[in-house]
Amino acid sequence: MATLPPEPALAPAELDSRLAANPVDLTALLAKADWSLRAGDRRSAGALYAAAAGSPDRDHSQASPDRVRAAQASMALQRAYVDHMMQTLSAAGFGRSQWHSRFAKALDIMTGQRPRNPVTTAWPQMPGVFFYPDLPDIDFIEADPDWAGEVEAATGAIASELDALRGAADAFEAYVSGQSGAAQNDYHGMLGNRDWSSLHLVENGARKARPASATLVALDAAPLCEIDGRTPSVLFSRLTAGAHIPPHTGMLNFRAICHLPIIVPGNGEIRVGGARRTWEKGKLLVFDDSVEHEAWNRSQEERIVLIFDIWKPEIEDIEKAQLRTLFGTVDSF
Repeated sequence: MATLPPEPALAPAELDSRLAANPVDLTALLAKADWSLRAGDRRSAGALYAAAAGSPDRDHSQASPDRVRAAQASMALQRAYVDHMMQTLSAAGFGRSQWHSRFAKALDIMTGQRPRNPVTTAWPQMPGVFFYPDLPDIDFIEADPDWAGEVEAATGAIASELDALRGAADAFEAYVSGQSGAAQNDYHGMLGNRDWSSLHLVENGARKARPASATLVALDAAPLCEIDGRTPSVLFSRLTAGAHIPPHTGMLNFRAICHLPIIVPGNGEIRVGGARRTWEKGKLLVFDDSVEHEAWNRSQEERIVLIFDIWKPEIEDIEKAQLRTLFGTVDSF
């Protein structure tokens, strides 16, 4: 968008409270989008304009001028992003002729050039952020025994590290937490709920400022899904006695999630699609978190597993490089 919108009448300080009270407040969404665009944050502006364009009209007989403007701004930013993405990929040596076939399909789906193939399985991959096509539908995945064996052999050292870390006050934080300055709907009662909590060693690809980690040394053998600013995340995940994680899906389907059970009181299980497994201390479970899944701790004690994310075994090296470049275009837009 070459021309910036005029300064909104609503001040930024007013907007979060309005959106907390009504997440589909068209006036507030549009004003927040305008402020974001004026500040140069095109990513946030695009998401907010799209939300405003989809918010309810008071007059259902015709689209309001504000909603039309939001839709036009959203489309303009989408076109600008696609241009930016293509230019960045090309500059990195990945012109369209170099794209892996799956990568090409993914971008065509992402940019609306082609639809996703019809879903024919009972439990399909439904990632919340980015869909990567033509990957097999598998709930629980067999890990490569070479690296899996090394990780499992380190269970004792990882458990010792957990013991040292969890002694700190407030070491675990609610797994689902709100974002500062952003309206956020509750997630099945899990927003801020410490029944499901986490202690991160690595979060969104960034290592936490903690002492030298035996856990991270053990994971050197694993094919961690590494994308700057996104992945991997390495964390201890705690479920309190009697806790239930509701059905949900993850953000990306080209990665898999690994659970290494550390404290397993029994009487718990995880469901991925139509398949169920129980945790066994020191025995890896690997699954596709883009398939609907949920978990239970029906015991009277807490359950703690180490979680980390890896590339799915089907993803080739050229795809990894292209996906890293693609997600880098988002951060540079």
